[in-house]
Amino acid sequence: MSAEFLVNFKNIENYTINLLNIDNKIRSFPTFKKEIGRDEYWLKNNSAIGLSKDDWEFDVRIFLKADKVLLEISIHPDKIGQDIIDFIHFLESIDEITITDDDGEPAKLIS
Repeated sequence: MSAEFLVNFKNIENYTINLLNIDNKIRSFPTFKKEIGRDEYWLKNNSAIGLSKDDWEFDVRIFLKADKVLLEISIHPDKIGQDIIDFIHFLESIDEITITDDDGEPAKLIS
């Protein structure tokens, strides 16, 4: 079972003008596996591949929506966790953000 989080930006324009930078950041992660379409990215802890016959093809999916980022986290191993922390810090450098869970409640992905 996965957990979903929405990253909302105070100023949508800061988000939209930085989409290429966000794309480049995601692709720079050691856990980046592939892009599906133009707005879906898969992260996978490659060192954990093969640990279970039920392995998914991804541990985290990132969706770049028109006005927000959706994170779907299926598993949270150390390497993925560090990339998520780095990604959140990167998004915070672009604009003030708020993170909510799929129920719209405030969520904290990092300390």
